Amino acid sequence: MRPMIDIVLPCYNPQKGWADRVVRTYDLLSQHDPSWDFRLIIVNDGSSKGVEQQDITYITECVSAFKWISYETNRGKGYALRQGVEECTGDIILLTDIDFPYTLESMAGLMEALLTEDAVEVLAGERDVQYYKHTPKVRKWISKLLKGVVKTLLRLPVTDTQCGLKGMKSVARPVFLRTTIDRYLFDVEFLWMAAKRYSVRPYPVTLREGIVFSKMNARILLTEGWNFVELFARSFVGR
Repeated sequence: MRPMIDIVLPCYNPQKGWADRVVRTYDLLSQHDPSWDFRLIIVNDGSSKGVEQQDITYITECVSAFKWISYETNRGKGYALRQGVEECTGDIILLTDIDFPYTLESMAGLMEALLTEDAVEVLAGERDVQYYKHTPKVRKWISKLLKGVVKTLLRLPVTDTQCGLKGMKSVARPVFLRTTIDRYLFDVEFLWMAAKRYSVRPYPVTLREGIVFSKMNARILLTEGWNFVELFARSFVGR
């Protein structure tokens, strides 16, 4: 049987031209291996700008298997992805960002690894050293700090938890849907929960050229600090 791959993209105030990039990248992925079937799921996480009806119409016309989910209030990337994963029925689920920040080779390689390796259920992208050469100082500092904390306190099988490219087999879907964190640390929560039952491994990925990084929201970072404390407490008591 032809494998079905669901691609889930959260969308919040996307940059100009986002719909064109989505269609172009979707077409390239579809052409990479004609034996794969794809479905595209985009979740509009309460965008206040950047999303027009003409964008949705354009994607609908260009992508035969496409589902659009939208709600008015911004809830966070974790919440948005849960809404998308809820709709997934494929053999493989690919999670990334609306601007497809990683190379085609990175995405295709990750999907192929999930389809061919029986001993792994979840793959988490691991960014190479080139990523940090192009990252703003604050984001770089936060990423490296979190990697150190995750490695020391949670002892996960992967440390680059915040990479915006992850894939899972359908068997791990219920675990993702049981996550509760709505914003940045949903990745950590999912990987921590998944590692208790399944094989979770890192997969090397490369950032594509031309990526524009968004600013980190200080208020949200403070909230996420509390989420991490709660997550660590859950890991300590074995929940």
